[in-house]
Amino acid sequence: MTRLQFAVSAEPKLWQAAGAWGEHVAGPPRVAESAFLWSRSEPEEDISFLPTPGAGDSDGGDIY
Repeated sequence: MTRLQFAVSAEPKLWQAAGAWGEHVAGPPRVAESAFLWSRSEPEEDISFLPTPGAGDSDGGDIY
């Protein structure tokens, strides 16, 4: 028996807490199913998130 196994077996609170997980870990291992999926789309060429030029720049900046 390793030190870890001995430490686990000697801790009664751990076994009480493990009992609450019984229904979740009972049976054979299961493969998780995806609940959410994120994907990155291709960047649009006509959209920019860079700051706009300010006053005095050759582009003139935004006019409000």
